Amino acid sequence: MALAIGNKTAAVATPTWPSTSLTRAHTQNTGADGFLFVSFIMSNTRSYSGCEYGGQAMTLIKAQNFGGLAQRWACYGLLNPPTGNNDIIVSFSGAVNNPVSMFAVSFTGSSGAGNFATIGALTTPNSQTLLVSAGSCIYATGISNNAFTGIDIDGSARTLEFQHNTNKQISGALSAVPLSAGTIDVVTKVTFNTVSNSRVEIKEAGTPPSTDNGNFLLMF
Repeated sequence: MALAIGNKTAAVATPTWPSTSLTRAHTQNTGADGFLFVSFIMSNTRSYSGCEYGGQAMTLIKAQNFGGLAQRWACYGLLNPPTGNNDIIVSFSGAVNNPVSMFAVSFTGSSGAGNFATIGALTTPNSQTLLVSAGSCIYATGISNNAFTGIDIDGSARTLEFQHNTNKQISGALSAVPLSAGTIDVVTKVTFNTVSNSRVEIKEAGTPPSTDNGNFLLMF
């Protein structure tokens, strides 16, 4: 079964003090080889302690502290999640009183997350690459002090799925599906100065396990 993008939920909200979690509803599509991917970005004054969907624990794919941007990113995945409308609940290491950006996207025909990589703020446009398998999709996101003007993936200007303010500017986009196997260009762009670049492969069903080919040394 070919990989297909399903329902999406984007939200930015500040938990009610002194809450140590945030809840948002999301509807998972029906279909074989379902996969739910969720990305969060917030202030780095707290870390993430877990995430669940429909009462099932999600697997942490990547967590990264962007010290220079004072933000912390984490993304989670869940294979064969419960279908229909359920709650995403992300938990934190302590009470959070800053905005949290969330983007959730459902897939069918997926074997989960593949390669992923991230790099800290570099001068716009921040152009990086990600090696993917045939049939995959890429989710790309960035953080900046300035407004986003676009995200390009595989030479294509992608629709920005959201633009959130967490005291920094946050945006994200999905590639076209399917991508060809090989090294894919991912470019994050803002009005001026610098922007980070994080990217995650979502694999078509039947492709091999994930690795991290990012350069974390530039995060701090």
